[in-house]
Amino acid sequence: MEYFTNPYNFVPFTGTCKRGALTLGPKECLTGYFDCELELLTPLFIPNTSNKSALCNEEERIKKYTGYEFCSYEDLSGDTRLGKAGPKDPVIPGSEIRGAVRSVYEAAFGGCMSTMRVDGALGRRNPSPKRPGIMEREGKNGWYLYPCERAMLNAGPTREGQKMPVEVYASLKEGQLLWIKLSENRYKNRNYMDKVVERYKIPDGGRIPDGYCQAWLHKGEPFGKKKHHESVFYCKNEERKMLVPEEEYRAYQQVMDKYKDGKAYSASPIDENRVLVYYVNQNGVPRNLSPACIGNEIFQKTFRKILESNGGFQPCVDMSELCPACKIFGMVSDGNGTKGAVCSRVRFADACLGGTLGSENVEDYYGPCVVLPEAG
Repeated sequence: MEYFTNPYNFVPFTGTCKRGALTLGPKECLTGYFDCELELLTPLFIPNTSNKSALCNEEERIKKYTGYEFCSYEDLSGDTRLGKAGPKDPVIPGSEIRGAVRSVYEAAFGGCMSTMRVDGALGRRNPSPKRPGIMEREGKNGWYLYPCERAMLNAGPTREGQKMPVEVYASLKEGQLLWIKLSENRYKNRNYMDKVVERYKIPDGGRIPDGYCQAWLHKGEPFGKKKHHESVFYCKNEERKMLVPEEEYRAYQQVMDKYKDGKAYSASPIDENRVLVYYVNQNGVPRNLSPACIGNEIFQKTFRKILESNGGFQPCVDMSELCPACKIFGMVSDGNGTKGAVCSRVRFADACLGGTLGSENVEDYYGPCVVLPEAG
């Protein structure tokens, strides 16, 4: 494939987001209301979240499937009808209408991106393998990275190298110091694979045996169908250390926050001042630090920086600097050095069946139950 076509198309920002103080004169202080009618041109689904399995039968509930009814004013939390749907007067919450109207108003009149999480971390999973390294803290001088080589330790379902018993492997912590003797052959004789630990010893306070070198255990994801060895890092030249930029270390911490909810790379290191990582060498600067050889990376640029450089459409945070949409729909500052809030000047009521429509023919407004496909 010689080219890549991005299938997405977005409405671009135009101009700049013009902000100013909220000043209300006599003409802006009037009150009133107007009624609207909604006609659905396509099927609509808004869930009644009081019961996430309201449309599930007994077997589906045991399997913890989800089956929501359409939104209504009825509390279905005690519903045990086992999948027998009962028509109820459908309701479109005013909050749903308000959000849709505000989005259109923001796009039409240059409003800010009020709902965007502008300070969240942006990243990706990079399929390119990184290099192994040991990152050490040196007092007030910050973190330094020592480039390493990686060897494969037999702690799983393989026959290559000395077998480490399961109970021994489980008792060792991340970053455990080992003495290893490397095999002359690489794994399955593939030149691009790492060397195998032919023999290992757990240090006992004595001298390191002849033919052995120091290595540190890096515990990765659990053993499965694809993983056959655990990794150990060993240094060939400790003089080639590189200073880790502060922003790269902060990005590494954000990467670890993404991993901490899972089983992989969640173990606390045996030494808080020594961390085993993978990295990319960019002109002598270690970047894209990660606990995984092929894993997540965090970008330095945030949504806030992107919006600021494209017309200043970041969310409003200051009462004296409001975009056209926040002047009407209100805002609450994010608390990051700013305080204040502006109440909304408009209120949206729920959309309900009315007029000649009523409960006697409400069945006509429901379609058949639909099983949504996996959003893989």
